[in-house]
Parts: sequence; structure tokens; C-alpha cells
Amino acid sequence: RWAPFGSVGVGWNIHNETWVKDHWAFVDRLKIRASLGWVGSQSFNPFQAIAKYEYDVNNRYRYGIGATMKGLANHDLKWQKTTQRNIGIDFDLLKRRLMVTANYYVNTSKSLLSDITLAPSLGFSTYTENIGELENRGFDLKIRGTLFRTKDAYLNLAVGVSHNANKLKKISNGLRAWNEVQDDSLTNVPRVRFIEGESLNTIWGVPSVGINPANGKEVFIDRNGLRTDKWNAKDQRPIGYEDPDVEGNISLTGGYKGFSLSVYMTYRLGGETYNQTLVDRVENADKRYNCDRRVLKDRWKKAGDITFFKDIANNETTQATSRFVETYHYLTMSSLSLSYDWEAHWLKQMRVRNLRLSFYMNDVFRWSSVKQERGLDYPFARSFRTSLRITF
Repeated sequence: RWAPFGSVGVGWNIHNETWVKDHWAFVDRLKIRASLGWVGSQSFNPFQAIAKYEYDVNNRYRYGIGATMKGLANHDLKWQKTTQRNIGIDFDLLKRRLMVTANYYVNTSKSLLSDITLAPSLGFSTYTENIGELENRGFDLKIRGTLFRTKDAYLNLAVGVSHNANKLKKISNGLRAWNEVQDDSLTNVPRVRFIEGESLNTIWGVPSVGINPANGKEVFIDRNGLRTDKWNAKDQRPIGYEDPDVEGNISLTGGYKGFSLSVYMTYRLGGETYNQTLVDRVENADKRYNCDRRVLKDRWKKAGDITFFKDIANNETTQATSRFVETYHYLTMSSLSLSYDWEAHWLKQMRVRNLRLSFYMNDVFRWSSVKQERGLDYPFARSFRTSLRITF
């Protein structure tokens, strides 16, 4: 219920040193810093450690009502604690026309809390447990600058760059048992596996060398390095990592007399993703119904065909394979805003203090190196909005 947490930090404002003031007049601020701290997550149900019951008011015993168990207890459950280590530098140059903030961090989380899937025969679908130890390390960099500024116009640019890589340092016996369950279950989607020394974002599957032109079957590499046309869950290994090399955002703000402009973009470079669209819409598609044209045009049909997709007559479900792992880059313009403020003599005569016409657009464009469905869970709808605001 209770746990102590604390932190300590130190910084050096180098710009206050005499030798900086005398020789580096263009430096407005230069600071290096380091910190060490321990934090605990509060984004969890506070009753996870105790058994939960619900009274059944619709069914009564002779002398009262009964209760149904709604959740298993785990009295050994501990706080999820994270040790955060950070070093960084901040500097502003040229009368703050350029501002940079950089951080390098190593965060180690112990006693990770997670819901473990249970067998249906136990009566509960999940059970909360401390699953092990996870390390995150990476950097983030923020650069903000003024590209130009005059009496009537200005243009500012801000760029954020970050990279994070995680690694499981230790796992519980419960997770080891969970991995075995995943190995025994077949699915056309890569299953999450928890392996010490691997990332949580590892894509697991069987390595593939492609489709055999002679018979249209996929050729796999088994655990012994031999080629086979049989998919085996025991041959699964890391076939990709979803962690991007870098990701971040770009924002551009500007103005010219009465005009104002704001643009916000996000990007990702590197890392991989599993193209589930090709699996579901092409190889595992039901050919009896309306389907992707590639089902009929791009699949193997006769000996000698060089194709990416297996034999069109093969109705076996395609399992997780490295054939569908692709390098993932994208660039999106999330929002665009443009406005104009009128300042005219005739407005003052009408007792109008301000007149602003605005235009806003979201999801302006999205470019991606991977062509796949974005899903229907979130309404990816491009919208436009204009407004006129009058202040008297």
C-alpha cells in the first residue's frame, strides 16, 4: 500500500562562469545536468492484490445471499518501481535564436505488473503478477530555432528526435509458462513472447526464404538451419524489431503581418512492422467472396512462376513468417492551421475590436513505406473547419 520514492539531481550553469562570458558571448545558456531517481507507477487498479467478490442478489440461500468471486488475489504483489538515470545538456545561442535540449537516459523497471492469461478451466481469464525486470535506454533531442524574424514576419522551426530500445532483463516463471502456451497455439498473427535479453517489441516468427518456383510452397529455415516446407512453432525466432531507429515531430509556426501559420508533423525512420494486410487480404483471403485483385493476379499458379505469394490452390492458413516483415518509415502532417486578423479603419468605426478568419485541417497527408490497412478502430477521417470570429 505504501512505498518510499526519492530522487537527487545536480546541474552546472556553465554560462555563469567568467571564462564563458568573456570568450563565448554568443552563448546565452549552457547547462549540463544529471539526475537519479526512483518512481512508482500509479496507473493500476489499487485492488489487484486482493480477492474480489460480487454479491449475487438474484439468488438467495435460506438465510442470506451468496457471493461470486470476481478476481484472484495475489498477496505477493509488489510495487512496480523504476530507477531513472539521466544526463543532459541545455544550451541557447545567438540571443535564443537557437535552443537545444538533449537527454540520455537508462530506466530500469523492476517487479513489472502485467495481466497473465490463464487457462479457461481456472475460471478467470487473467491474473495480475510481477513479471520481471525491463530496461529502457535511449535519447531525446529537441531543437527550436528562429529561421528569420523581421518587423512584419517571422518563421520558427522545432524538431524533436528520440530513440528508445527496451530489453527484458529477467522474467518470472509465470511468463515462461505463458511462452510455452503461445508456442502450442497457432495463429496467423505473430504472438508476443517474453524472452530474457529480447525486446518487448520483437516480432516472432519462422524465417523464410520465399516461395519455391517449382511448387508454389513457402520455404522455411528450421532451428537447425535446414530448409523445409513445413511451418513449425518450435522454429520461431526473432524476425524483426518494431523499435524505430528514430522518431519524433516537426512543427513550423510563422506569421506575416495579419497572417498566421501553424503546421505539425510526425515521422518515423527505421524499425520493422509485420504487414498483416498482405496476410489477411491476399494469402488468407476467402476466394469465394470479393477480395483483393492480387489474390488472382499475383499468386503462384504454375511451375516457374516467380511470386511473392504462395500457390493460389493452397488453402492452408499462413502462419507468422519473416516474408511479411517490412522496414517501416512514415511521415504525417497531423494538422495545418491558417488564420488572418484584419486591422482596418472601417472595423474601428463599427466598434469591432478584432476580426479573425481561420482555417484548420487535420490528417492532411500520410506517407508510409508500408502499404497496409490502418484499421477501423480509430476513425482516420480528414476534416476541414473554417471559422469567423468577431470581437466587439
